[in-house]
Amino acid sequence: MLIQISCTANLGDFANALPVISGLAKYSNEPVDLIIRNEMRKFIGIKELLLYQSCIKSVEFDDEVFSTGAINLSS
Repeated sequence: MLIQISCTANLGDFANALPVISGLAKYSNEPVDLIIRNEMRKFIGIKELLLYQSCIKSVEFDDEVFSTGAINLSS
């Protein structure tokens, strides 16, 4: 499942989406591919931290990919 989070570049707001991502991964019974905003690069190690979560298979920044068919999580 491909999920894009484009609504925030704030770490606190982004952290609120993690339980939703975990729930979606459990519901679909597969880890998710995650696309996050390129502004999240300012948090050194964010990609590695997210990849450490069992519910996340891959993490890409939105300026590195062309995505179609992604579920867009928004607040």
